[in-house]
Amino acid sequence: MTAGPFLAAGWDFVGEDGNGAEEIWWIDEGRGYPRLCWELLEDEAAE
Repeated sequence: MTAGPFLAAGWDFVGEDGNGAEEIWWIDEGRGYPRLCWELLEDEAAE
């Protein structure tokens, strides 16, 4: 439920540039597992 292990494995998260600038993944630290960025946009549109 933290980004650390995934970042170490090379996953490209929103807001970090060390693993690329495509911003494929996002995570709600401590509250969930990584999700694809398009899922976040879909969730926001549903609100």
